[in-house]
Amino acid sequence: MSNILEIKDLYVDSADGEKEILKGVNLLVGADETHVLMGPNGTGKSTLGYAITGNPGYEVKAGKIIFDGEDISKMNDKQLTKLRLLKMGFIFQQMYMMKKLCIFDNIVLPAYQAGAVRAEANSRAE
Repeated sequence: MSNILEIKDLYVDSADGEKEILKGVNLLVGADETHVLMGPNGTGKSTLGYAITGNPGYEVKAGKIIFDGEDISKMNDKQLTKLRLLKMGFIFQQMYMMKKLCIFDNIVLPAYQAGAVRAEANSRAE
């Protein structure tokens, strides 16, 4: 089994750089595995998620994040945006949907933006 995500000795600071949020995190996730991240508020769960997805404001201070064979800590904003669009999916705690679109259209819109064949995207969304 291949790994989809490998985190090696990850350190992430707060946006202002004054507080270390993640210290020496290591994680290995196989391509066919599902994991759940649980813990009390303020323990770095969201920070880890943001760091894994390369979101701005959560840059890696030290360590590596290897996603699908690529070191995302070395990617620029354009590369990270493309990675998120083509290879990642998100389920948010709050519903971040476009209000003028139905649920189905909210689901297929990113697939269309990524260049998916409309019939395939619609079939998967259904």
